[in-house]
Amino acid sequence: MIERIYMNEELKLKAINYTRKSSEPDDKQVLSLPSQVSELQDLVARRGLKIVDTYQEAKSAKKPDNRPLFNEMLERISRGEANCIVVWHPDRLSRNPVDAGRIVYLMDLGKLLQIVTPSQVFTNTPMDKFMVQLQMLQAKLENDNKGVNVKRGLKAKLEKGDYPFVARQGYLNTPWLEKGEKKIIVDKKRFKMVREMWNLLLTGCYTVPEILHIVNEDWGYKTFTRKKIGGTPLSRSALYDLFTNPFYYGWYKVKGIWYKGNHEPMLSKEEFDKAQAILRRFDAPRPKTFEHSFAGLVRCDCGCAVTETQKEKYYPTTKNTRIYHYLHCTRRKKECECKQPPIPLQDFEEQIYRILGEIEIPPDFKDWAIKYLKERAEQERGNIMSLLKSQHGNYYDTEERLQKLLQMRLGGELTSDEYVEEKAKLVTSRDDIKGKIKNVEATADRFMSDMEETFNFACTARERFENGQPFEKKEILSKMGENFILKDEKLHLDLKKSLLQFKKSKSLVVSTIPALEPADLQGISTEVASLATANPIWLRRQDSNLQPSP
Repeated sequence: MIERIYMNEELKLKAINYTRKSSEPDDKQVLSLPSQVSELQDLVARRGLKIVDTYQEAKSAKKPDNRPLFNEMLERISRGEANCIVVWHPDRLSRNPVDAGRIVYLMDLGKLLQIVTPSQVFTNTPMDKFMVQLQMLQAKLENDNKGVNVKRGLKAKLEKGDYPFVARQGYLNTPWLEKGEKKIIVDKKRFKMVREMWNLLLTGCYTVPEILHIVNEDWGYKTFTRKKIGGTPLSRSALYDLFTNPFYYGWYKVKGIWYKGNHEPMLSKEEFDKAQAILRRFDAPRPKTFEHSFAGLVRCDCGCAVTETQKEKYYPTTKNTRIYHYLHCTRRKKECECKQPPIPLQDFEEQIYRILGEIEIPPDFKDWAIKYLKERAEQERGNIMSLLKSQHGNYYDTEERLQKLLQMRLGGELTSDEYVEEKAKLVTSRDDIKGKIKNVEATADRFMSDMEETFNFACTARERFENGQPFEKKEILSKMGENFILKDEKLHLDLKKSLLQFKKSKSLVVSTIPALEPADLQGISTEVASLATANPIWLRRQDSNLQPSP
């Protein structure tokens, strides 16, 4: 011990304590900064070193010029203020070749005499310089190998369809599963709420800020709680990110490459594309002094959009000012010579009110019809299940044929080209059957909820329109049909098939419903059955070929 102190005094060592720990996964097993400092203090006492200064740095050493305190320490050694470094391990000094080279170069210049660690002292000799540099570069090798393995594993996950990132709103990660079995699952608490957000957007009647207000204020939505984040209302940027993320229709893009996920999609590709078109329309907002009731929904007979204008009129006699609203053509298209006159908003809404009256049904009839359709749906469900059973058999048969094909290839009965060609055919057939099965199962589950929504709309829409806010009236009109054209101060539209059936059956419903007797409802049963048959969803359920919906 006395000899060591004497040697250090003879060399006149002036040491700097250097400790480092980053937040990266590579450093999880490394001693904490206080632990390193304590370890080095014992080492300094044992070796009798004179400490000039101590540096504690929480930075990564993977990249050069990333550590200000490290750079300051080397500058002080270069100026002769110190000539020894006390460190827990050489990889605390560097994990990249640039910083490692700077340290060895200082030793070559004779400005850095020793690097002292608890297990070894590296002096200014060829072998020690080689060893200290080797240990620093070995840390870099470990980093590089981990990077390659991580990228390889990430690529394998992507190709398998496993989403390797934090689950999106409405979904959950599965950290409790074993490695290799983790996947994205549905968040039962939030999945339906997020789908309702998409439904609001797809109506075309709500802007993103309006949807955000409904989600946070009316629904009380809270994000999933994680270790340090979550449990808060949805932010505006998060909602925009949600509405523009292809993850929700089953795909995601990583470094320019598209991958199909194996999680349950929340919506179809067609719905996603429609949502993007709606968002592009909302992305360029124009200042308004009042809320336009039917903006973006109704078009003029000339092809231009219909807008709303507010006019004020002062009455000198009563000294009152009244505000009037008119709908009129924007005449935005070039060479447009539209001569369609404006129409008061009140007259326009009265026309909608009359149309809603033509399709309105009594509450008693609604309740009876829904009960009747549920019975029909149960009958149809049996037929659908038998058809699905047949298709499931075809699916498993195709899987067996794929296995046999592989055995034939392994046995040398097929060439490589023959195997690839036959496999492609079978995989296409299998995926086609799988798509048909999923589509029919989803359609069967959706049928009754859609029919109940249609009957509830016909029963309550007129009253809700009469007492609703402008955005509610716009939503009701959008659900009535399509191709809303304003011509000669009259609204023309194509009613939905289901609502058109209500209009045709109006007289029969009104004349028969007071009794609600089974004998009197035979005619109505026929009408309700025709209503269900006219519904595209019902038609898809009755398709014996189980073709996927377009």
